[in-house]
Amino acid sequence: QRATIGEARVRVLQAFNTNGDLGNLYVTETPNEPLTADNRAWVGITDTLVSPYLTLEPGTRYLTLATRGPSDAVSDDQVVFGPVPLETESTTVITVLLADPADGEDRIEIINDLMP
Repeated sequence: QRATIGEARVRVLQAFNTNGDLGNLYVTETPNEPLTADNRAWVGITDTLVSPYLTLEPGTRYLTLATRGPSDAVSDDQVVFGPVPLETESTTVITVLLADPADGEDRIEIINDLMP
């Protein structure tokens, strides 16, 4: 996977157990931005599934994983991970591991996909 000038390429690995609940990944510009169909980046996430590469504008974005509900509206009790900040540059090509640590604090781990 190559970076396109002016864009970051990011794929996401959801690496913790959600008890079989399907989730949606949201990418927002602020941590308090409402989660809507407009900022939903990936639908139907299951445990240990890797997304295709998402194209993002460089800068800080926030990743949030929420269980799927009966409508497009997302309530706070549906959020199972995040929001966590992700900083990208125009040449970024990475995999982001959504990690569920034992201490209860959501965190991400970055894998540089351009490294051999």
